[in-house]
Amino acid sequence: MNDPVRCRAEHSYPGEPLEVWFEERWRTVTEVLEESYTPAGMRYHVVCEEALELWLTYDPHRDNWQVQPAAWSASY
Repeated sequence: MNDPVRCRAEHSYPGEPLEVWFEERWRTVTEVLEESYTPAGMRYHVVCEEALELWLTYDPHRDNWQVQPAAWSASY
């Protein structure tokens, strides 16, 4: 999987996450709970269909995404 997050980027990438590849299928993002800048890049806390909460982190230096369930990243 090259890019596990599909975004709408009107002005600059990554923009707004729309879909996430998680557990072998695309999940539609239904809500963005939090969006923040970190030293590593952009970070999003999102809710997908079926009330699945995920953390999405985009590293612009490596041009890659990390996707983690919200419960796994509580110590981040």
